[in-house]
Amino acid sequence: MKNRILFLIPIALFLFLRFSCEDIVDVTEDFWLEQDFTVKSPLTSFDEDYVIDALAASSLIETYKDNIKSIKVTEVTYELTYFSGSATQQINSGALKVADPNWVSEETIADITNQNLQDLVGNEQSLTIQQAGVDKLAELIKNSPHKAVLILTGEANEAPLDFVVKFRFKVTMVASPL
Repeated sequence: MKNRILFLIPIALFLFLRFSCEDIVDVTEDFWLEQDFTVKSPLTSFDEDYVIDALAASSLIETYKDNIKSIKVTEVTYELTYFSGSATQQINSGALKVADPNWVSEETIADITNQNLQDLVGNEQSLTIQQAGVDKLAELIKNSPHKAVLILTGEANEAPLDFVVKFRFKVTMVASPL
């Protein structure tokens, strides 16, 4: 009996260290993914979509792509990097959405309402995010092919529309280097 216990102690210690050390050596990194939307329309409404490729945009995703344990989108910001319009032109209502590359299960990341466009030029703003949308984006970034479709829709008070808006996504990744 004593020999059996002595035999089980190293096995238990090995298993404990094996699974505990795996978590100890995990890598946690924060990084930003960015996507520009060019909106140019003679109308007051717009509907633009772009594929964000996290694998191409982030060396961290490239390095750990097969060992990512979790991805979390913790912040979303936006700003206009270009604007040509009147001082009173604004977005009355808009939404930033995400879908998988096959356009299945679209989710809203954030809504944008009553936002003066000129005020956003070079003025980065945080968005109030909707959890289902950022969770969907995180899932798509985490899993192969590490791509998502971002969709920007909206309605403005004046036409024509001519601006570029940059969205930035702060991402926290936990990965195993083993």
